[in-house]
Amino acid sequence: MEKFTPIEIKWICGLLERTSRELFAQAKEAEETSDLAPQMMRLKAEQYTDISSRFRNALEKKSKRIEIKY
Repeated sequence: MEKFTPIEIKWICGLLERTSRELFAQAKEAEETSDLAPQMMRLKAEQYTDISSRFRNALEKKSKRIEIKY
């Protein structure tokens, strides 16, 4: 079993959120040059934002369980 501290989860959230912001900015810049790339960047940014939100929600609820679905 892997264990993470709340601080480590907060770091992960911070990295996900920063990467999400960068991807949104890159997508905005790439809108004029490519068809698919900006859409894929936005999708990935939205996914990162969602993952971060779920981690933060687990932290706020002081949940000790995070399920991994396969």
